[in-house]
Amino acid sequence: MKKKPEKKSPAGGHLGLDLAKDKFDAVLRTARGTLQHKVFANTADGLGALGRWLSEHRTGKVICVMEATGIYWEEVTAWLHARGHTVHVLNPAQARRFAQSQLCRQKTDAVDAALLCRMAQIAVECEFTVWSPPAGEVLVLRRLSRARAALVDECAALRQQRLECREPAVRKAFDAVIATLVAQIARLLKAMKDHVAAHAALAEDIALLDSIAGVAFASAAAIRAELAPLPAEADARQAVAYAGLNPRQWQSGKSVHAQSRLSKTGNARLRKALYLPALTGWRCNPLLKAFAARLLSHGKKKMQVLGALMHKLLAHCRGVLKTRQPFDPAWLEAEHAGA
Repeated sequence: MKKKPEKKSPAGGHLGLDLAKDKFDAVLRTARGTLQHKVFANTADGLGALGRWLSEHRTGKVICVMEATGIYWEEVTAWLHARGHTVHVLNPAQARRFAQSQLCRQKTDAVDAALLCRMAQIAVECEFTVWSPPAGEVLVLRRLSRARAALVDECAALRQQRLECREPAVRKAFDAVIATLVAQIARLLKAMKDHVAAHAALAEDIALLDSIAGVAFASAAAIRAELAPLPAEADARQAVAYAGLNPRQWQSGKSVHAQSRLSKTGNARLRKALYLPALTGWRCNPLLKAFAARLLSHGKKKMQVLGALMHKLLAHCRGVLKTRQPFDPAWLEAEHAGA
C-alpha cells in the first residue's frame, strides 16, 4: 500500500547536516515526527537532490543545524539560505559537548547528523545565531587574507628550519622556497589593497580600523573579514565573546577557585589577527600603553596583559565600525575622566 504524503507544514521540520569534502549526511525530522536519513554528494547536483528530497517529504521551510567544518559548509549554507530555510552554523565544540551530554556512545556521520537534527529542535530555545551571508566583497577579502596568513605562517616555519640546518644544499633549497613565498605574500597583499580600493564601503571600514594606533592595513583587513559573521548591531561585548577573548571564570563551591583565563571559545583567526596589533599598540598606542602599565602595576603577568590588550583593541575596532567615526584617543580620555 502506497504511503500517504505528509502534509506540508509552515514550520516544516528540522534538518541536521554532517558535512564532509565529498558528501554530507542529512537527517530530517518531519512535521509528523518521523526521522529520515539520506546521503548526498557535496556538489551542485547533490544540493538539487536535497531540494527534491525535502519536497518529497513536504517539509516547507526547515530549521537546519550544521557545524562549521572547514569550507565544506559554505556552499550548502548559501544554497539553503537562498531558498528561505533557517540555518544555524555552530562551533564544532557545541555539537561535541551536546553529544557528550546525551551520553552518545557512537561516532558516525549518520549519528552526528541525527544529533545535529536534535539540536535544530532546540535552536530557538538555545538562541542559536541565525546565519546570514556576508557581502560578496567581504568573502573575497576573507579568502585573500586567510591565504596570505597561511603563506606567512609557512614562510616563518621554513625560516626557522633554515636557521636550524647547517647543510648548504638544504639552506639553498630553503632560500629558494622562502623567496617564492615572500613574492606570493607581496602579491596577495597587493591583491587585497586593489580589492579594498575597488569597494568604497570596504575601503571606509579599513580606513576606520587603520585610524587605531597599532593596526596596519593587513591586520585591519583580517579583522574586518573575520568580523563579517557578526550582525551589524552587535556591540563590543558580543565581538569580544565571538573572538573568545572574554575571561572564563572557573569556580565551584568553596574549594575550586581556579585562575581566570581567556575562554578561547571563538574565532581563532580573529584572535591571531589581533595579536601583533596588540603588541604594537603596547609600544606605540598611548591608551593601550597606559592600560598595560596599570595592569602590570596590579601584578598581572605579561601574557595576561597581552590578552587584555587584545580584548581592549577589539572593543576599539568594533566601536569605530559601529559609530562610523575614526578613533579619537582624546575623546576616549575625556570620557574616562568624566566617568
